[in-house]
Amino acid sequence: MDLAGVLPRYINIKRGAIITALLSWATQPWNFYNTSSVFITVMSSFGVIVTPIIAITVADYHIIRKGRLPLSHLYITDSDGTFYYTKGFNYRAIFTWICGMVPGLPGLADAVSPIKGFPEGMRNFFYGSVVFSFFCPLILYVIICKIFPVKNSGMMEEEVAYDNMTIEEIGESGSQNYNMILLEGIDVEMGSMVKDINGSVKQKVIET
Repeated sequence: MDLAGVLPRYINIKRGAIITALLSWATQPWNFYNTSSVFITVMSSFGVIVTPIIAITVADYHIIRKGRLPLSHLYITDSDGTFYYTKGFNYRAIFTWICGMVPGLPGLADAVSPIKGFPEGMRNFFYGSVVFSFFCPLILYVIICKIFPVKNSGMMEEEVAYDNMTIEEIGESGSQNYNMILLEGIDVEMGSMVKDINGSVKQKVIET
């Protein structure tokens, strides 16, 4: 599904299923489920992969962007958009995720199938991956974003984007008139907020 979303022109559900089936012969994921102990170990170790992603998300939203997101930029493909990054790829996040994930993979392999002479330090890193795999990527991502700043980070909408709001939210914003919005898939040229006899806000529009 993820690959189909990234490369929809080349990969659909059927092709993705075939690719996954072929790759399964190389990765042999069924070995992770041959015993209950191995299954529990593998399932509990996915934090090695997922925790860095959580750390990057927290750092990006709370530290880099300070909780401010220009919602209209989520729906544009313009290179000036804050979420465009580098041709649609956030290499800061990708690099940080790899750096946060790779150190824990050897420990995961050792936990599934014990390796003779495995370094104790790497084993301890794996045992503490919930902490290490969170704070290390979080700090690294913040440092990288300070060196290579994210475009328009922390910015807010310059004007109220009515096409991102419900009728009730528009009424609460205090605006009574607006022009050219997209309301529930209908292009609207002019409109105004009106209230019915019960006091609820309704939309009065002239469709184009």
